[in-house]
This record gives sequence, structure tokens and C-alpha cells, in this order.
Amino acid sequence: MNKKFAYRPSSLGRVKLCPGSVALTEQLIKDGKGGGFNSPEAQEGTMLHRCVEQNDLPPDLNEEQTNAVQKCIDYKADRVQQAYPDSAVYETYNEKALHLYDGVDLSHMLSGTLDFMCFEGRSGFIIDWKFGRLPLPEVSVMLQLACYSAMAMQHFELDTVAAFVYMPRGGWEYKVKFTGGPDKLINEVIRPVLITAETEGAPRASSFEACQYCRALQHCPEAQANLDEVSKMEVSSPIDPEKIDDMIEKIKIAGKIGDEYMREAKAYYEHGGESERWGMVSRKGNLKIDGGCISIYDTIRQSLTEKEFMSVCRVSLPKLRKLYVEKKGGDKKASTDDFERAIEPLTTRGKDVQVLTKKRDQTK
Repeated sequence: MNKKFAYRPSSLGRVKLCPGSVALTEQLIKDGKGGGFNSPEAQEGTMLHRCVEQNDLPPDLNEEQTNAVQKCIDYKADRVQQAYPDSAVYETYNEKALHLYDGVDLSHMLSGTLDFMCFEGRSGFIIDWKFGRLPLPEVSVMLQLACYSAMAMQHFELDTVAAFVYMPRGGWEYKVKFTGGPDKLINEVIRPVLITAETEGAPRASSFEACQYCRALQHCPEAQANLDEVSKMEVSSPIDPEKIDDMIEKIKIAGKIGDEYMREAKAYYEHGGESERWGMVSRKGNLKIDGGCISIYDTIRQSLTEKEFMSVCRVSLPKLRKLYVEKKGGDKKASTDDFERAIEPLTTRGKDVQVLTKKRDQTK
């Protein structure tokens, strides 16, 4: 099991949902059609991971990026403080590259990089940063955290790992605790997924979660079939409510190939369409300070010292709002409203964005 292009913690959820995607991707790479995956979003994610690793807020980040990095830095510090409030002997690692080996024959199974890790003795915790704007499929998150935890257990001889995924842009947190050492995770969680994927004739099963980041998508017959079906759909005509969930699933997959079909899905909801698994959510546009930081400080200087203001002014307005409300005290809603009224003349907000997203419960 040494297919490094397929078996990475972040892609194992896709492998489980669509085992046949591994063979298809492998064939495309052999044919020189695999290509790379270096979208603008991926490039931004790499940059923001580096900022969190270095606890750095470079001036070329925009407000939203700065806010996301600061939230991760704060989250990391809070997790360490909660785990080891009275200890100074724990070990920490940022962006630690590790491998996972089969406990039976010591063959290489997969590789990955732990964004942050902290441990003491035979227990520790890991954090993975995600800078997307929508919730993640839970099957993908749990498999990824299981892989990272198994690697940490194996490399550092740990028995217990608490694993977290933190998404600063949406405030989502996924968490799970693994015990019993790496072999249990390898045998019960990881190896079955790899074995199924390497079985001859492993099935392909298109779904939004499986297709979202698949490199073989544009060459996949199942995905193309979705595109063909969606291209024949007439949104203006009544849609069978019992079929709408599956149709939106196909629209989402087709959207990765032909974005024009996404507009048809949104139009369905704009005309009152409903679905049990999909829905439209509104994401606020970015808030921009028109008069510069000094204009904001002049407005709220009676409540904050210059030092307090300077500690957050480069981070984000939400961070400044939080500090203002904490310092103001009293009724939280009243203080928040006071802050919003004060800065309203000094800021502008971009247009809200409508996003078609899958409904799912946040992992507890």
C-alpha cells in the first residue's frame, strides 16, 4: 500500500466514499492526465498554515485572512493552556511530517503533516486547520483525524490522542478522542478503507463529498452522467420533492465540471424550492474600514486604552468588537449594539453571498 498520491489523511474520506476513484486516478496519472491540484484556495490555505505555524500576521494579509490566522493562534494557545495548565515539560510541534506503517509487516501505509501537536508522557492532542467557508463531511474529518492520531501514536509512542479540526472562518470545531494505541486505529479504521480501494473492480460512487476534491472528476463516467442528467433538468417545471435531494447532489457534482448548472439549483430555491439535505445560506460580505484604523480608535477611545486597541486593530473588527464588549461590561447585547452604531459611519460591507450548502449536524 504505497500509493502516496491516493492515501493521504485528507483524501481518505473520498477513498472510503468512492473506492473506485483510486484506480481511476492512478490510471489517469499513468496516462499523463492526472495533473496537479493547486487552486487559488489551496495556495491561500498553504500561506495561512505557514502564518499560523510562525504565529505571524504579515501586513499583506487582508482583514479576513488576518482574522482567521489570529483565531487559530488563539485557539492553539487556549488548547495548550487547557491541556497543561501547570506543566512546562510538554512538547509541541508545528507542521510535523509523519508516516504511518502497517503494524504487521511495517509496510508504508500513508503520509501526512500534522498542523499542530502537543504531548506529554503517553497522551497528547493534535489540531488540523481548515480555512474553507463551509462545514466538512464528517466521514472525511473523522478518517483524517484517525490517520493523524495513529501517526502521532506510532511515532511518539502515545496511547491516547485528542484530535481537533478547527475552521476559523465558520467557527466550526470537530473533535474526537482516540485511545488504545495505533494498531487499533490501523486495523479497525484505516486498513479496511485501503483494502476495499485496492480490490479489483472497486466500485465508484459519485456524491458531493466524494467528488468535491477528486482529481479524476473530469474524467469520471459517473460524474459525467450526473452532468448529462442535470443538463436536461428544467428548473422552471415542478420538481418531485422526493427526488430533489438526489438532484441537488447531482447538481453539486456537476457544478465542479460546469458551474452554469449551479445557477439552476439556486434558482430552484429562490422560487421556494425545499430540500431535506440542501439549503441556501447567506454569508455576510466583508466589512471594510473606510477611514483607517485611527478613525475607529477616535470613536471608541473612551473605552479602550491605546495599548489595548493596538493589540487587535490589525486583526479584525470582530476581534475589536469582542474586546470592546468585554471592557464595556454590563449587558453584552447593549454593548455590541453600541459598538456597531459607533463604527457604522466608518465602515462599508460588501454584498452578501448566497451559498448552496448541505445541511449537516456539527460534530460534537
